Amino acid sequence: MTFLNNPNLRNSAQYLVDASANVKFNRTTVSLFGKNLNNERDGTIGYDVQGVWSYASPRLRRTWGNTITQEL
Repeated sequence: MTFLNNPNLRNSAQYLVDASANVKFNRTTVSLFGKNLNNERDGTIGYDVQGVWSYASPRLRRTWGNTITQEL
């Protein structure tokens, strides 16, 4: 595997935005989160295998959710 500047693996500029907010009420915590809020669709990283073939990992699309936790 090599880390050459293979043009097949180049990404355009990426502007990744993640956010979270947490609120605690007594022993209960409510959390809201969002990842890749701009919904960037390029790959995360690419590999060139000795010029024979190349592959890249896709970036996960926009993800959001919430959690509620209770301390014992």
